[in-house]
Amino acid sequence: MQDLAILVPSCLNYSDAWQPFMKCLEKFWPLRTIPTILVTDFIYKKSTWNGEYIVVHNRDYGWCENLKRGIDGFKQFRAFLMLQEDFFLSESPDVEFIKFAVAKLLEDSNIGCFRLYPCPGSDVEIGEKRYGMVSKKAPYQVSCQAAIWNPAYMNKLLSLGPGPRDFEVLGTRYCSRTESVKTLAVKRDSPKPYPIEYICTAIVSGEWQKSALDHCKNLGIDVDTTMRPTT
Repeated sequence: MQDLAILVPSCLNYSDAWQPFMKCLEKFWPLRTIPTILVTDFIYKKSTWNGEYIVVHNRDYGWCENLKRGIDGFKQFRAFLMLQEDFFLSESPDVEFIKFAVAKLLEDSNIGCFRLYPCPGSDVEIGEKRYGMVSKKAPYQVSCQAAIWNPAYMNKLLSLGPGPRDFEVLGTRYCSRTESVKTLAVKRDSPKPYPIEYICTAIVSGEWQKSALDHCKNLGIDVDTTMRPTT
């Protein structure tokens, strides 16, 4: 999968999630050959990122512009698997399905995104057992949940507003009136585990979720809990 990279948009305020994110990735995907790219505004010298690439802007342009500028330097990748920094893997990914999803996206330029985690899932049947299409009327045709992205399509959505909320809401409005754009997604009632299974999400409203900390503890992964409270 030399065409694919894992893209992790983040910022200094969430740097406490970087190490457990990577530890979970290494635990459940030990033979991973796909490089990771962290895009962040700032970084502490003491912060740990064990991935292959990191883009540090040393200023905050806003979530969307940070990410847009970050991926601009990685044109060698024709697809991105976007994961948030607090998506801690909990199962081994279905690598064969991920390869399939990348191939589908690359063979059809009208597929902007192939969602691997059904939040939300597809709502239009297309004759496939495990996945379908997301309708134009779906409230979240664009979502920040785990998905394979066409970089050109992602860039278009990142130009619509400054934050992740704009990316989802304004992106959905854009997609609803752009007939050529297709979003595929795993069905919610498809057999589990889904192609990507993870703690969704480890940090809510700025607080660590106890379930995420318990997950890391069970795996022997240390988490810095000094930066934020725990729910």
